Amino acid sequence: MAQPPKKRAVLFDHDGGVDDLLSLMMLLAMPHINLAGVVVTPADCFLRPAVSATLKILRLFDRLDIEVSEGTLPGVNSFPRAWRTHAYAIDALPILN
Repeated sequence: MAQPPKKRAVLFDHDGGVDDLLSLMMLLAMPHINLAGVVVTPADCFLRPAVSATLKILRLFDRLDIEVSEGTLPGVNSFPRAWRTHAYAIDALPILN
C-alpha cells in the first residue's frame, strides 16, 4: 500500500495586502500543506489590522494553533499610505467578524 505524500511545511510571510490574505486562505485549504507559522511584515501594511485580519482568517479555518509573528523591519521604500490601509478593509469583512 502506498504511503500518502508527506505534507510540505510552509512559513508564510506576508504584507497584509488583499492578495496575501487571500493566499493565506488558499494555503489553509490545501491538504498537502502544513502551515508552520505566519509572519506579518509591516513594510507594506499597517501592522495592527494585518495581524488582526490574519488571526481572524486562522479562526475562520479553526487553525488558531498556528503561530503569528510580527515583523519589525520597516521597508526601505514603504508602500504609499493608501495601499498600506487595505488590511483595514479585510479586517472589517463581516465573514471574519
